[in-house]
Amino acid sequence: MKIATSLNVKLSINTFVQVNSLTRVKALNFRLRYNTKDGNDFTWSTTKALTTLA
Repeated sequence: MKIATSLNVKLSINTFVQVNSLTRVKALNFRLRYNTKDGNDFTWSTTKALTTLA
């Protein structure tokens, strides 16, 4: 599942969730992008993987 939103022309947020029921792995990717001016982008991204034992 992917969720993308742009709060304004300078700030956007993207989230991507992936679930694999065969290997019981869930992954979450979060990306924040801020554009201060043309040619200057600040991007922060993180990924988290979770494994369930059940």
